[in-house]
Amino acid sequence: MIAANQVAVSDAEPAQIDLVPPPEPVPEAVVQSGEPDADLGWAAYVPRPELSAPPQAQQPVLLAWPDFRGDQSLYTLLLVLYIDEQGLVRRIDIEDSDAPPVFQDAARQAFSGVSFLPGQRDGVPVKSRVHIEVSFEQPMPEPGPSRGLKP
Repeated sequence: MIAANQVAVSDAEPAQIDLVPPPEPVPEAVVQSGEPDADLGWAAYVPRPELSAPPQAQQPVLLAWPDFRGDQSLYTLLLVLYIDEQGLVRRIDIEDSDAPPVFQDAARQAFSGVSFLPGQRDGVPVKSRVHIEVSFEQPMPEPGPSRGLKP
């Protein structure tokens, strides 16, 4: 009998052990075209350090401060983008965030519609996984007319 913390070793073919379960299916709003990939697991997307060329956004990603009133004027999120070999964002995870959900939703919405030049490994487009830090900074109010004394 093998306990949960033991691994059996034999001369047979090595077993594949998944240390991290595959991500949940892609929400419909994030999929750009077609059905979600059935095999959308962690291993299918190449991490940034293993790419010879990272994915590049084909247009600027514009983030607007959502309709939110709070005490902070700066919120930061760490996103994980899963970009397929056609440059479509297939999944967006929030890995780290101090931001309320409305900012997480705004970041997901901003990146879900962006087309990328796909990441490459040795000149071949591949599925890639990249981390992106996003900051929302509350806009400063426009200065109004001076209310000081007139000379």
